[in-house]
Formats: sequence, structure tokens, C-alpha cells
Amino acid sequence: MPSETNAACFENAKGDSLRLRLLGYQFPNDENDEWDSNWLIVEGRAALDGKSWEFRDPCLLTWEAANLADWLELVARRAEAVGPLSFIEPNLEFELASDVQVRVLLNNECRPPWASHDVFEYGEFFIEFFCSTGLLMKAAADLRAQLVRFPQRARG
Repeated sequence: MPSETNAACFENAKGDSLRLRLLGYQFPNDENDEWDSNWLIVEGRAALDGKSWEFRDPCLLTWEAANLADWLELVARRAEAVGPLSFIEPNLEFELASDVQVRVLLNNECRPPWASHDVFEYGEFFIEFFCSTGLLMKAAADLRAQLVRFPQRARG
């Protein structure tokens, strides 16, 4: 996996972690379609219960990545009524597990390779992180820094 520069990183005391990098547009030459022009390939490195895996999938739109940065900042500020955050492709989901824990659900192409792909429950694999203001604000800033390279293209 390439360097973790500007990766949005989440870690907990048990050694579970998630790093997300935006690699590029799924369709780099399509700049005129509101949807296809804005799909981003997300590269992830995850570790859960001592096992690690990587994934690479076009699972976020440009504006969804920006929404994730906004959501992380709202959680960091302890804003009232921060609900779960899901995306069109249901590979990643973010939610508050408690007042001090963020849960990241890893579904579909973001699941570990040893997981059964025949029958599974959404939310079967998740990583929880302590919601420190610094960790969340840094992850949000790292996402925004990555989005500078991949701005929203065609708009509807």
C-alpha cells in the first residue's frame, strides 16, 4: 500500500485501526456526468482483533467524502443529535456507539477477505474508536486535504 500521507486514521487502545486514503476518480476521464465523474476509489487498511486486511473500492462520491469530514467535525465538537452517516455504496458506515465511541461498520467490499460473502449481516464487522477531539479533527482535516486533489466535478 502506498504511504499513509494524508490518510484519515483511526486507532484504539486494543490495536484495532482503520486508515482511509482517496486514490483517485474511478472514471478519471469522465468529467461531465454528475455521478460517474465523482466516484472516488478508496483505499483502506484495517486491523481488527489482531488480523489485518486491505481493500480498494470506488465506494465514496466526492461530496460523501466531504460529508464524512463534516460529520467527524460535528462529533469532535460534541454537537447535539449527530446521527449515523451512510453512503450510496453501503461499504462504510459511521455512527456513534456511545457519547465517546465512534463505530465504523465495514460492509461488502470493505469486509475482511476471510469473511463469508455468501450470507452476512450488515454491521457484522466494525471497529470502535474513542472520540478524542484531536483524532477526529485530524481525520477530518486529512480527508479535506485529500479532497483538494479530487474536487467535485460535474454537478446536476
